[in-house]
Amino acid sequence: RQAVTDFLQAVHKLRQFATDRGVHITLVIHPRKDDESQLLTLSSVFGSAKATQESDNVIILQNDLFKYLDIRKNRYDGKLGLVPMRFDTQSLRYEELTEQEIAELEEQRASELY
Repeated sequence: RQAVTDFLQAVHKLRQFATDRGVHITLVIHPRKDDESQLLTLSSVFGSAKATQESDNVIILQNDLFKYLDIRKNRYDGKLGLVPMRFDTQSLRYEELTEQEIAELEEQRASELY
């Protein structure tokens, strides 16, 4: 329990620091070990109520048919959404998938199901 209390206090102090100094802080929080067949939600975040409430943005890396960023909270303009991605082995970076690549992956998945 002390670890949870320490974590929540640290989140609060980071929020105060960011507000006081007008900076953005990125905090990476690993999800709870829930059912891995389910997509992650805001409640999957450790210390979810406090951590997500204090955050300006909550972005979850999902892994379903393809990897994508799932924008779950955006305090600045409220826009939410998904950014589908693939890993480019030559540049060693993630890149956004094109509409055609998404359609091909969905078609491939559909053919595997039947």
